[in-house]
Amino acid sequence: MKVLYAAMLYAAIATAQAPGVDTVSVIRVIDGDTIVTFDGVTESKVRLIGVECPETRRDEKAKRNADRLGVSIDKVVEAGKRARKFTETFCPPGSVVSLDYGEETLDQYGRTLAYVKMQNGRVLNEVLIMNGAATTTPQYHHRDTGQYEELQHRAREGGRGFWESIWKGY
Repeated sequence: MKVLYAAMLYAAIATAQAPGVDTVSVIRVIDGDTIVTFDGVTESKVRLIGVECPETRRDEKAKRNADRLGVSIDKVVEAGKRARKFTETFCPPGSVVSLDYGEETLDQYGRTLAYVKMQNGRVLNEVLIMNGAATTTPQYHHRDTGQYEELQHRAREGGRGFWESIWKGY
């Protein structure tokens, strides 16, 4: 039923878009920087360009992050769970978003790389960084590197999100 509703909603709102932009429905949030979308035909994993959220599981990547930051792995996982909740709040399942693709369209895991524009006109990638739920990363080339670095600097200086509670002083 959800998929049928999403397909109907998609068909109702899909209008002429700028080149490289698609309108999709959010099916679920995997973690802070990865969502699953439905375009009326296909489900896709979408990795947000230019952002890196902490890991939500105690795995090797979370351990590397903890070691690099000088915090416990539990703090990294806690921050990751907060980032996922943040993304779920702004892009809950059933919401309609626009995907704006960058120069690279797929990552090494086959996920679609995109900026996620919410219905209120804000870009989720930017909102995550400015609220201290993500850091910027050059992992995937993107056009907004300088802007994202400035947003991160302001979040850090303002002690927002994990900059205040977990990585204070980093």
